Formats: sequence, structure tokens, C-alpha cells
Amino acid sequence: MPWKTWSVGEEMQAADFTAYIANQVVAVFADNDERNSQLPVPGIGQLTVLETRPEAVSIFNGTGWVDVAPYIQFGESVVTTEAGGGGSVTFPTPFALPPAVITLTDQDVDFDSQLVYGVINAQKLATSFGFIARRVSDGSLYIEADTRVGWTAIGVRT
Repeated sequence: MPWKTWSVGEEMQAADFTAYIANQVVAVFADNDERNSQLPVPGIGQLTVLETRPEAVSIFNGTGWVDVAPYIQFGESVVTTEAGGGGSVTFPTPFALPPAVITLTDQDVDFDSQLVYGVINAQKLATSFGFIARRVSDGSLYIEADTRVGWTAIGVRT
């Protein structure tokens, strides 16, 4: 993308507008439909904001629009593990893609059954994630029991 600096008092020509000005600002649109109709062929790196989501700046990455800043969700969930020690948590708000990072912590205060969790990559989805719970003391599976898991997920907002 070209860049130009004008001198004070220099007149901008109409031909310069698209090449320099329009591609170097953050355009604001009412919603996705307006953005897609007004900007049918966006340039890589072009930025926009939607009035329906004023808190998020989106960038065109060559194939689609993604948020510039990561979307972070966190919470605490009580989960009953299955026979294989597995459990799952559903995100309050779905991500656009499976989150890049998920961290888990044991929120139970009972140190006799202190747990460590592992995310199951095959079960890492935009809407939820799966995990395996094991006891810290001996590594055995924590099966068919309630556990309170704290989680943080970092990804891209829809």
C-alpha cells in the first residue's frame, strides 16, 4: 500500500484519494452487510469498525475479517467428569475459531484431591473445549466426580 505525506497547503488530487487516503483510515460501517457491499474487494491489512460492534477493530487478512485484538473469556465451571476422567466446558460466547490458548486451574480447596487438567486438542472447538482431569498425587484419572475448574480462553471473536 503506498504512503504519501503532503506539505502544508499542498492540494490533494482526486486520484490520490483512493490510493492514499481511503486505504489509510479505519472505515466505519453499520454492519457486515454494509461493509461487504461498500467494500467488495478489501485490501490485505485494511481496517474497519462495525457500528454493531464498536469495541472491535477488524482487519482483512486476505481471506476474511478478523479482530485485531484477541478476545479473552474466563470463568469457573462445576463439571462432573465422565468414566474416562473427561469433562467439557461451553463458552458463554462462541469464538470465531477454536481459541489459540486455553488454560485450566483447579478451583477446589480440597488438597487431598488436587487436580491437574489437560485440554484435549481434538475437542477444542469455537463453542466449547474438552479436558481430562487427573489427581496431582498419583496421576490417576478423576472419574465420575464433580470438579470446579477455572478456565481462561484467548481467541478471535465472531
